[in-house]
Amino acid sequence: MLTGITKSLKQGRTSEAIDLIEKEEPMVGKIEKYNIRLKCLKIAALAFQGDTTKLHKELPPAFTKYSNEAKYFFLFYYAIYFFLAGQIPAAIRELDNFAIVLKKQPSVETTALQPIIRFLKQYFLLQQQMDIDKQTDGLTRLRMDMNNYKREATVAYRGYLPLLWLEGRMDD
Repeated sequence: MLTGITKSLKQGRTSEAIDLIEKEEPMVGKIEKYNIRLKCLKIAALAFQGDTTKLHKELPPAFTKYSNEAKYFFLFYYAIYFFLAGQIPAAIRELDNFAIVLKKQPSVETTALQPIIRFLKQYFLLQQQMDIDKQTDGLTRLRMDMNNYKREATVAYRGYLPLLWLEGRMDD
């Protein structure tokens, strides 16, 4: 079922993904790994939908009990939450703090995530750009950088939900 939710999100069928999540939530029970994965998918779906109230409610206030993979995912969505809530400086601060965390824990995973942090930050900064020509040029360069990244990235990171969220925003 989780693959169906992920597939729905990747295909832009957010409402369908949320329906599937709501059907799965009561059945999660005691399978903690499944529960965390479903929570991540729900957070992503709410961000894709732009529902800041529900998104904020779902984001965990602390990450100590989660794996690094889940922590990193939540950190991306905290930044996205602040952006969606119109708090761009807070969103950028979250990304800057996240980049510091990744530098302290170098690994293949953290190396793959650093460009995604940079892409989100560039996008957030461009949304504050008042000169429409500079914004358009910046978005064009950002799209090219993202395409280059996706050509080199593993399948997992090409389809990473925070990156897909950003692509969806840029296509709007």
